[in-house]
Amino acid sequence: MRKWTGNRPPRREGWVFDGMVTEAEGAAWLLYARPVPSRDDAEAYKLIADGYVLNKANYWFMLNNEARVLIGKDVKVMKAGRPELYAALRRYLLLDEEQPASEEQGDG
Repeated sequence: MRKWTGNRPPRREGWVFDGMVTEAEGAAWLLYARPVPSRDDAEAYKLIADGYVLNKANYWFMLNNEARVLIGKDVKVMKAGRPELYAALRRYLLLDEEQPASEEQGDG
């Protein structure tokens, strides 16, 4: 089965390293962030595998800082396919352990 590695986002586009979320599946999962120019209430994030993993190695999403809600289809993909990674991300971002499904927004 084919393995993938994450791609670091370019600094020239405003991305900064935020920290390591967890180690899972033989890779460190690193989080990058940048402001969303059109939204004062949100930040864009990219979570990458720093190593080779099966299936998806990059997740894109936004965090609404006011409502503390994760936004984006990759949030649902991560929750379904890598629930431990999803839980580690929520802990890292200091979000409630359980978020009602109605609050998770599929599109950014």
